[in-house]
Amino acid sequence: MRSTILFIILLVFVSSSIQRIDDSVDLDSIPQFVELTSSPISKVFLSAISLRMKASPSSSAGFSKVMALIEDLIRDNRNQLQSIRRINQRVEGQCLVSNNKLVNRERSFASLLRYFKSRGELALSEKTEAINMQSNRNQQAASYAAAQTRFNQAYTTRVNKWNARVKDLEDAVTQVTAALKAVSEWTPVTKTSFIEEKIQDSVHAYQKSFNFPLSYDADMIQLSANDTKVRQRLYEWLNMLKASILNQLVLAQRSRTEVTSSHSTITQQIANIIKLENADSARLAGSINNWTILIKNYGENEKIYSALSIQTSNVLKANREWCATENTNYTNNRKSMESQLNVFVELKEWLRKNYSRVREWLRKKYNQ
Repeated sequence: MRSTILFIILLVFVSSSIQRIDDSVDLDSIPQFVELTSSPISKVFLSAISLRMKASPSSSAGFSKVMALIEDLIRDNRNQLQSIRRINQRVEGQCLVSNNKLVNRERSFASLLRYFKSRGELALSEKTEAINMQSNRNQQAASYAAAQTRFNQAYTTRVNKWNARVKDLEDAVTQVTAALKAVSEWTPVTKTSFIEEKIQDSVHAYQKSFNFPLSYDADMIQLSANDTKVRQRLYEWLNMLKASILNQLVLAQRSRTEVTSSHSTITQQIANIIKLENADSARLAGSINNWTILIKNYGENEKIYSALSIQTSNVLKANREWCATENTNYTNNRKSMESQLNVFVELKEWLRKNYSRVREWLRKKYNQ
């Protein structure tokens, strides 16, 4: 439809601008004719007309053939013009679709690239944090293990101390009990030195257990040999001494039990903590391994989509350049074809209105 309107406009323009020329006017003096016949396509066509005129001496026959030839050229030109327009429409549609597809693909690849890059950075951050946490857990487990060793050493020292104290107190109870038995079984034939030896053993055992100096009256032992009341007083004193030692023995045994129980509880708690720390470290080792695999996968995907994004950008650039080249070629070809059509239309009008004069001009031009 557009080509038809253009053709009508050209015809109106040509019909209004080309008038029948006075026979006395030389064609070479008409600027419009000179400009028309100076184009390359005009020269080729006029040369072809010259050959046709030479082959057909009859004026009417020559005119018909020339007009038929130019009609064919005009028709062929219009067909070619219409053809390149249809081709250009297909090319424009193809460019529109392909460019949109490539742009969407480029955006998709860029989005995926950003996604895998951000996920890779997050995975690296998580792995680094897991490594730091694992190192911290290992350090804490080592610290608790060292503390457990120190506690064991301190416990050994303390329990040995209480064991020694309990043993000393038990020995003291044994010595006092022996002294009490000796005093209780004291008879006239019993030697006073034997009683005094047992009491001295008891006093020494008391002093060793309590680390406290204890004195006794040696004369009272001598008097006890003949005085029942004094012997009873000595017996009561030994019982008081035994009671004091037994009280300290109970306290020492209780303290030893508390030390042992406390150490057992602390040891168990520390062992549980170390177990938990090691378990968390093992769990973190699994997490680190998983993050390492994810970092590798994200990195590989990032490389893939980076390459795809670059390739798509290059293809899009090449496609746009091709589309621009095709559009330039179409514009140039269309203008050339329209210009050529315009020349043929104008020549047709000149030949139709001034055939005889153009014929004479051609004979002079080509020396026929």
